[in-house]
Amino acid sequence: MRWGFEFTIPLTVSRSLPQQSTESDADDVGAGEIEQNTVYVVMQALKFGMERITIPVGSRAVWVNRDPDAHTSTSTTTAWESPLIPPGESWGYTFDTPGEYPFFCVPHPFMTGLVVVEGETP
Repeated sequence: MRWGFEFTIPLTVSRSLPQQSTESDADDVGAGEIEQNTVYVVMQALKFGMERITIPVGSRAVWVNRDPDAHTSTSTTTAWESPLIPPGESWGYTFDTPGEYPFFCVPHPFMTGLVVVEGETP
């Protein structure tokens, strides 16, 4: 006969192992940093580091996850939909058409933002 009680502690292996970034330049960027037609949007503290991003046509936005939870960058206009971005990784999208593109995080729909793409289509 056993005395006491048993319990289970869930363990997520992906949180325990180091992650590689899918964007090699995204490791040391700050929120909103722009470099070579790329803007980096840091996801941290359950929010996007930049809620409004204004970029020229042909630029790339890269969402960098610095939270312990997975996030997405998902357009409300169906222009793009990232997969789940694990902690320590990133995902990017190139904007070739001018316009306004609202976006959010699927697991955390209170995380919202807007990409404004300015200029003319090449």
